[in-house]
Amino acid sequence: MRFLGHVTPLLHGKVATIATFASGDEADHLHAFHLQAGESTQPAADADGKADMPVASKENSMRSALPIATLQHLLTLETPSVTAMSIDQPCLFHDLGMTQALIGLCSRHDGALRYIAVGCRHEPGFSMADELQLQPLLPHIARSLHLHLLIDRLSAGVNTAATLLDRLPLGIIFFDEHATCLSMNENARRAVNEARSLLRHMQTYILSRAKTGRPGGKGTRPHVLTLPPNMGEQHFFLLTWDILAEGQDRMHTVFFILSPDQKVQIDDQALCRLFRLTAAEARVAGLIANGTHLDDIAEQLDVSLNTVRTHLRHIFEKTGVERQADLVHLLLRALVAIRAP
Repeated sequence: MRFLGHVTPLLHGKVATIATFASGDEADHLHAFHLQAGESTQPAADADGKADMPVASKENSMRSALPIATLQHLLTLETPSVTAMSIDQPCLFHDLGMTQALIGLCSRHDGALRYIAVGCRHEPGFSMADELQLQPLLPHIARSLHLHLLIDRLSAGVNTAATLLDRLPLGIIFFDEHATCLSMNENARRAVNEARSLLRHMQTYILSRAKTGRPGGKGTRPHVLTLPPNMGEQHFFLLTWDILAEGQDRMHTVFFILSPDQKVQIDDQALCRLFRLTAAEARVAGLIANGTHLDDIAEQLDVSLNTVRTHLRHIFEKTGVERQADLVHLLLRALVAIRAP
């Protein structure tokens, strides 16, 4: 945005955008949009005296900065290059009263055209000097936009990984060699909130090990960490593992927190889709996964014990297991896929 704020007046424009467009798209994708200070967001009236909707409207927020026909034509041009075109069809620039656009085609990647466009309202429009000033900026815009899209892609990957960790039925906490907490999933946050001394105990373990000169090494195996007696009524199993940070010559420590008291949360609808169970069978399967006895299931669901046994027989047939223990094992193995949000 700051870059566009400098470029727009330099090229004698009123509005500017950096965007991408691919063949088959219904609109371009705006990465930055700048309107010169003091410019109204209300467009000028057309020849019939009727004004288009303002750019801030929800409808216009889905429109292209440039006309689709113009964008389709730009796909046929070489990059990098600069061209000036008239704006006489509906688009965001037209809504703002722009009649001319100076368009710099920065690059084409994965079939998508990356461009910068600067608009102005009055004739004679942009000069050859404006085109010459924009030309040397195109490679730099292309590189900056590539980095921006790469960061967005990496962020999406990180968010996906964090979501998957949150769906695991155990707590996971990552520390660096200085006992600084790098990240933790939802179950770990819940465990730390329930037992405040748990986090301090893990940090103390890492620091004390560093003082004795016994840091973990590559190839170490997970081992159970003894918990202090002051944990109160909370019951946890704590497993720790040292791993070598990828691309770095230093160790990180991972703690896995397991709570035998934690109830397994299973999405009944996902169970139905995964094993073709009925809604009643899925409820029974979920209760069995949490260790509920058949007679307690009958009481909780307000059905007879024979009905529960019938559901269980159908569950065995559909899942291919023959014992309750095997059923629980199957459900827990599939827990990451079917865990309720």
